[in-house]
Amino acid sequence: MAEHELIIRLDTQLDANEARFIKKLTTLRTRLSPRQFFKITITHNGSLLLLRLVASIQAVDSSRILIQPFDPTLLNAIDEAVRASGLELVSSKSEGSLQVSIPPLSDERRKELSNKLVVLTDQHRTKVRFIAAKGRKGIVELLNDGSITKAQHDTLHVKVDVSQARSIAGIDAQARKVAGLT
Repeated sequence: MAEHELIIRLDTQLDANEARFIKKLTTLRTRLSPRQFFKITITHNGSLLLLRLVASIQAVDSSRILIQPFDPTLLNAIDEAVRASGLELVSSKSEGSLQVSIPPLSDERRKELSNKLVVLTDQHRTKVRFIAAKGRKGIVELLNDGSITKAQHDTLHVKVDVSQARSIAGIDAQARKVAGLT
């Protein structure tokens, strides 16, 4: 039973690492999604308000977002908040709405994004190897305390290797998908 729990814990940690990687890929901003605007706050009458609670946020296409405030007087505050968000987007106001887009990628910006992708991918691949190493250590501890046999030990090592390879392949597939967009 302990070996089963170890593999479940290992796979859960690897899946969580891959999910964090996918979430961090959105910071590379090769596409826009309304979710990228969910944590932006605006200041209105001295109060901080979440953008998503005071405006409709819709994807026009993969590189443009349309923000329509429920109260048109918030348009300037929303524009300021988007510009201050650090997302490095271009915005333009028209007819009570704000259109936000990704600026065209220069060669320099494309190289910068590519380098960030490499670093991010390497960090998460390293985390996969660390998680797998912890799993292997746990297997040895189970063997040493007599909880599993040598045959179970060998089988579990293979399962850890397969889980590690699956997780790294998933990270690499996501990175290739983003690399095609930069």
